Amino acid sequence: ATAAAGQAHGVLAADRVLDLSALAGIELNAALLFPVAASVALLVMFFFFNTIAPLLQLCSTAAGAYAVTFVLLPHVEALFAHCRERTPSLPPALAAAVPTAALAVVLVAVAAITLSWLLSAHWLLNNVIGMSLCVLFVCMIRLPTLKVAAVLLGGLFVYDVFWVFYSARIFGRNVMLQVATQQAPNPVAVVADKLHLPVSPIKMLPLPAKLLFPVYAPDGSALGYTLIGLGDIVVPAIFLAMVLRFDASQHRSQLWWRSTRHISAFSAPYSPPEPGSAAAQGGVSSSGVSTSGGGSCGSIAPTLFLRGLLGYPCGLVLSFVFNTLFDAPQPALLYLVPCVALPVLATAASWNELSTLWHRGCLSPRPASPLTSSPDCSLLP
Repeated sequence: ATAAAGQAHGVLAADRVLDLSALAGIELNAALLFPVAASVALLVMFFFFNTIAPLLQLCSTAAGAYAVTFVLLPHVEALFAHCRERTPSLPPALAAAVPTAALAVVLVAVAAITLSWLLSAHWLLNNVIGMSLCVLFVCMIRLPTLKVAAVLLGGLFVYDVFWVFYSARIFGRNVMLQVATQQAPNPVAVVADKLHLPVSPIKMLPLPAKLLFPVYAPDGSALGYTLIGLGDIVVPAIFLAMVLRFDASQHRSQLWWRSTRHISAFSAPYSPPEPGSAAAQGGVSSSGVSTSGGGSCGSIAPTLFLRGLLGYPCGLVLSFVFNTLFDAPQPALLYLVPCVALPVLATAASWNELSTLWHRGCLSPRPASPLTSSPDCSLLP
């Protein structure tokens, strides 16, 4: 749920690191083939994991370090730029070095996070890297229309259900669970052993392809970890990102938290209403619901994004409930896809926007009203 709610955070990073306008949406054929490609990759890891584990670990570590850099850099640069603006007496040479200093600080932080994870395999550091990967994927993978989203989510829904519930009948073991819980050799431990270095890092390291949460018995003893795969976060999140772009094209997203500093992350560009204007005093949104300006928290607009976002924790709770009831792994997408998609579809149908969302998505913006500025959907994830 953090990745879905944190899409705005991803937009801020993407606006600095990536040219989002150059990212094409997923084509229909690619959406059809994606579950097939994912199944092939899953089988390769199931049968040949021990062979490719060192390469997987190296690639995962590099991707995780890049993802953490992707997330941190824009915010550290913004902080340094703010400090530079608040210090007008700063010599020009030092002012010019601020971006380089920001990059250096981020690289040191990323190196510390990555190395600490490699040495300790702590679940919190694993989750930092995993959530950063989620933000990166949500920013880079774009669904253009509901038609493509339906094909992709439907295919991955079947993929998740099959590999969790039925793979054991064919392969003798639960393929999804086997791959998800595999551990790879720690590259730092391998190097330390070969060079006889005076360090003792953990020998086997779980891939940062899941979030881990420790489970404790009533007496406080550790029982292990419960986990959720990154795919169970990214798949609903890219769907919600498409819905968020559609909301922006209909001039709704800027009403999400209209008074916050990071409003541009939800609808860009955003211009604060002029004092005394209808927008500042309160008006009627494009969906016919009144909104009011002022207040530190602003008002929550009836966006499609909000309806879908509220469905995510419901699906997540359902997956954990059934996991506890049946004492067996559950395909999270079995619960997440309906809980996220159905409220969006029902609301879009009631607003007579389902056809537009299905065929054109964010490509057919509604003319700007006097209360809104025209959004640039390319800046959204």
